[in-house]
Formats: sequence, structure tokens, C-alpha cells
Amino acid sequence: MPPEYWEGFDPASIPKRPNFAIYPENKPDLQKIHADESELKGADWGSYIKSQYQFYGCNSYIDREIGRVIDEVNTLHKDDTIIIYTSDHGDMQGSHCLKTKGPMMYEEITNIPFIIRVPDIKEGKVSESLVSHIDILPTMLDYTGIEIPESLQGRSIRPILSGTSSSVREHTLISWNRFAINHDMWGEFYPIRCMTDGRYKLSVNLFETDELYDTQEDPYELKNRIGDPALVKVRDSLHDSLIQEMDRIRDPFRSWRWASRPWRKIRKPHYYDLPQRKSPEGFPFQPGTPDWT
Repeated sequence: MPPEYWEGFDPASIPKRPNFAIYPENKPDLQKIHADESELKGADWGSYIKSQYQFYGCNSYIDREIGRVIDEVNTLHKDDTIIIYTSDHGDMQGSHCLKTKGPMMYEEITNIPFIIRVPDIKEGKVSESLVSHIDILPTMLDYTGIEIPESLQGRSIRPILSGTSSSVREHTLISWNRFAINHDMWGEFYPIRCMTDGRYKLSVNLFETDELYDTQEDPYELKNRIGDPALVKVRDSLHDSLIQEMDRIRDPFRSWRWASRPWRKIRKPHYYDLPQRKSPEGFPFQPGTPDWT
């Protein structure tokens, strides 16, 4: 990264988030452990943000490099190229006393950028529709005229982009198991399945405390409302959708335990319970016999 991208960084230009250095009370124990080790409780925003100058400088530099790629595309193939800009995750940046990324479902790391440019579609539109990374490949197949195989879990968002539909899904599933091998010294095996409808977000932390947030009334997710009687109907509806989606996609970690929580039990312990189903078309290990189940 050229030094001018971080040497000219102005910490005063980064606004403080209201949940910065706020200890995660009434949250999962693993978050508290993370917060304790991060030593950010009550930290000074100005001092912290000055320590991040290279982080912000790096992002500015990446923006420039992406701009160079787009300029070249515009020169060579502007009228027949779709451009998608997104990210794999965000960064906690001290929110809830947490650093980097990891086994938590806060907006800081799950509400990622998604910008797409399609030839012949008017630029400058903003959509609040729910979109998942798993929708990208089906969308690209749709635009190229290739049939979307049943084995893909996502949905094409072409109807949203073309303006023929305002959404293609009512909920989005977010999941976590553990860090990849390049960061396997961090954290632990900590399975989470999260379901959001765009406003309410339910996170089932398999080993401990679950979480429910109203991101409209509480955009910084300071109040865990998993046990709030006023949100039981919302919580249970998200829970139903979560279990149904885990079954639909054949989540390899699905278990009755996701459906048997301290606040709600809709499945009992079982070994043989779910019906045997035919493998989806395109399943990698499908032998190809007509009666394969």
C-alpha cells in the first residue's frame, strides 16, 4: 500500500459508533471472553481509531484499485459485462468491545456491501431487499441463460435488478462453524445459525445464550430480546423459518438441538425422525440411477 493512503488519514473523519466499547452484557459468554481479551471496555474512540489508520488507508487503496479495473472494463467491454462488488465480511472495529470478525452475527460483520452494475439497467438505484452471497451464482447463471441446478441453495436476484419484483426471499440465513485453517488459532468450534427478515434477527448459538434483535428500534444491537414476551411471536416465526431452511438445504450440522432451546422446544431428541429424501439434481455424489434415494 502506498504510504500516501495512510499518511493522510484523518481520524476525526470516522464517526464513533454508539456501541463502541460497550461490554456485551446479556450476551453469549464467548463474546464476553473475546471482549475481556480485547481489553476495549471503556476505551477512548480517538485513541482506538488512530491505531486503525492503516486499516482505513488499505480500504482506500483497494477502492482505487477496483476503480482501475472498472475503468479498463469500461474501455473494453462496458456494454456486455456485469460488475459485482461485495465483501466476505465486515469488521467489528471495537463495537461491543469486539475486534475483527468471528462467531457473532452483529450488523458490523454480516451487513456487507453489495453493489452491482448491469448493462442497460439504470444506475443509482438503492434496494433494501434481502440478498445473500449464495444468490450470486444463480444470478450469473440466469443472466447467461444457463439453467440453475437444484443443488444451488440461492436464488437469482435478476427480478430485483430488472425491477419486476421487490424481493426474491423473505428471510436470509447466516451461519458460522469455526475459523478457517489460516486462523484456526482463534476462537473455537462454535456453531451459529441466524435468520433475519431484514428487521428482526434471531441467532441460535448452539452451545449457549441465543440472541434476538430489532435492528430498526435498536440498530446497534445493544439489547438482547430473546426472552422478551413482546417479541415471542416474531422470535418463534424466525425460529420456524430457521429450522425449515436448515432442513431444506440439508445443513450438515442440522440436529434437533437447534429446535430445542431454553425458550422454545419444537422437536424432541431423536435419531431417526426426518424422512429420507431424494438427492437434489446436481448433487456431487449422485450415482445417476433413476431410483437413487
